Amino acid sequence: MHQRRTSHLRDKTQAETRLASYANLCQTLLPDITGVCLLVSQFEDAGSSGTLDCATAAAWLRGMRWEERKPSAAPIASEVSDHQSLIALPMLRGNGSLMATLCVQLPSICAIKLEPHPATGALQVLRPALDCLHRELSVADVEASRVQDAVEQTQELEWLFDLSNTLRSASGDQHALEALLAAGTRRLASNLGTLFIPKKSISIRFESAPGKQRSLLPACEETQGHLLKWAQLQHRALVLNKPMPQSSSAIPCKILSVPVLYSTGRLAGILAFFNSMEEPDYDKRQVSLAQHLGRQVTHLLEAASDLMTGLHSRQAFEQLCDAQAARVPKRLLCLMYIDIDRLHVINELHGLEIGDEVIVRTADLLSAPFIPEGAITARISGDRFAIAIAGIEPNDVAAIAGRLQEAAQRLIIGPDENRVEVSLSCGIAALVDMPQGTARALAAAEMACKTAKKRDSNRVEVYRFDDLSMVRRHDDVVAVSRLRVALRTDRLLLYAQRIEPLLDKSLPGGYELLIRVRDAAGAIVRPGDLIAAANRYHMLPSIDRWVIDRAFALLSPLRGILKQTYVSFSINVSGQSMSDEIFIDQFIKQLRDSEIPPAGIMVEITEQAAVGSVAKAAEMTERLRKAGCRVALDDFGVGANSLAYLKGLKVNRVKIDGSFVKDLLTNRQSQMTVEAIIRLVRGMGIDVVAEHVETIAVSRRLAQLGVDYAQGYLYGKPKPLEDVLKALQLEDSAERHTLSLEI
Repeated sequence: MHQRRTSHLRDKTQAETRLASYANLCQTLLPDITGVCLLVSQFEDAGSSGTLDCATAAAWLRGMRWEERKPSAAPIASEVSDHQSLIALPMLRGNGSLMATLCVQLPSICAIKLEPHPATGALQVLRPALDCLHRELSVADVEASRVQDAVEQTQELEWLFDLSNTLRSASGDQHALEALLAAGTRRLASNLGTLFIPKKSISIRFESAPGKQRSLLPACEETQGHLLKWAQLQHRALVLNKPMPQSSSAIPCKILSVPVLYSTGRLAGILAFFNSMEEPDYDKRQVSLAQHLGRQVTHLLEAASDLMTGLHSRQAFEQLCDAQAARVPKRLLCLMYIDIDRLHVINELHGLEIGDEVIVRTADLLSAPFIPEGAITARISGDRFAIAIAGIEPNDVAAIAGRLQEAAQRLIIGPDENRVEVSLSCGIAALVDMPQGTARALAAAEMACKTAKKRDSNRVEVYRFDDLSMVRRHDDVVAVSRLRVALRTDRLLLYAQRIEPLLDKSLPGGYELLIRVRDAAGAIVRPGDLIAAANRYHMLPSIDRWVIDRAFALLSPLRGILKQTYVSFSINVSGQSMSDEIFIDQFIKQLRDSEIPPAGIMVEITEQAAVGSVAKAAEMTERLRKAGCRVALDDFGVGANSLAYLKGLKVNRVKIDGSFVKDLLTNRQSQMTVEAIIRLVRGMGIDVVAEHVETIAVSRRLAQLGVDYAQGYLYGKPKPLEDVLKALQLEDSAERHTLSLEI
């Protein structure tokens, strides 16, 4: 690495020109000098002057075992032939490594006159020249390092691109993993590479030069358990460039181990590389490359196929179906969704091993002669499978499903006295010519399969797109699926939008927490239809729990600032969660554990959720208020009996629905509604927030009407919650600094 960094210094003309000026300066400072040379890195010629050449100086340094010395600032000196003495003056990088060595030659009789020692005396006399040379070399060294880093990064990107192409052409997960390990071991210049995924029963090893060097397999076997435990506890890379102190292995070695993590953050296993102690240390660039290889392993494990059955994964299945749909008429591509009936009962009665055998044996049926050649098969999840068949109508696919059911019933699994009965429920749908056709068809087939299970299982149901309501249900299923993926892969984000005081500017105001989603392309989008579908499919409690966990985790470290500033954060809670006593219990417990001031948390519930069950909503809002929280009623004014229902709830705030705010200046009815809301809540001690405030004129009119707070783009678009909290911290630090100066 250092040789490459200083390659630009070794241009002979440039080197000689540089050294000539410094040699003159050195002779001015120490007139007895008869020769000067510069060696970069260890012993590489960077120019010489006078009677001393670089080859002589390098030979002398080797004889002095210069390369074995630990980098230090101590110079050395010794007498050589012809009554001449050589003195070596090292110049170090900031990290302590040797950058260059300036060697000077002078008569021994002159050298011994240098006090207190020839080496240290020369260093003191030549210090001005050395400092100038050191600065010049350091600038060039840093620039060369940047250029070399860019070159190496480009080379690694090209290598990774080639590796990706190699993995795409590999047939099956196992071959792809083997190819990745072999390529990674060679690229990292390692003697041995190993991939260990315990729960998948994957243990692959690759030796880069078997038979030509001492095998490190015993060391690998001994340390594998330790490396796995480290990865489980730390979830980060481990570099051991010295032997493990607790190791009893007769083969000491250097180790680079990185965790293989699923997209959920759960540990899958380890990817480790081993080298003999004679090889160079593993460096940061190799660690970074190994971590990238670990992510490649994760991609192969999750995206390519199911390792238990050998079938495609859901993601691969959908990609293959989309590709096939482009080649055949949409109406002639049908999907079959298969669910093993009562697998959970089989697991409980016969054990998980028998349950796994049922899954594998069922997967074995999804091939000829039961399935036509060219069909695409996949394991969608635990006990569920999918098949895409081209060229036939749905009714013909139903006949194939019937033959599969008969074959499944003939499976012999378990002992004769306790035989397992296997049956399958099947749903069938044709691919439709519309956006997300594969996902819609798979969702439709799944819904048909669920219908089959409800009708006593072991049935086949065909689903057809008859009306718009079914299309909407398909949209919901797709949306819910996307939302589940977002939850599982941590693609949900918390944003915050400012709530600004209108009447009393001395009040701190607050923020409403909002959800955003990072889509597959990396863009940040509003959840929109996802939340609506989640509401219809009763998934909102899962989202509410995620929001609570994430919000409290981010707010807890700032609890001191929140106590001093009285800034509030509004958290939306769905009606489904508000009617769940367990959710409210967990909410209150998490709030107490976080030590966030309860008065700084405003729980927002929608008016529709509240009026859906006023008694239950009143009970839960009372519990939250007793815990110290405040409660707001969101989207107020859109219900038929909004004002009447408000009397049954003890809330601290109402938020006027944006539909009344947007046309406040042009719609007399909207203005009258806002005025009526303000008159009602004023006598109840409730403050008012207007949503969707986008202009100064609307803001002024709201203030004239007596609205306490405003929220909308006029006061800022939603920002990542982390950014808002950092800004609060900076404001607090600035105020503390100002206060300390005043004191």
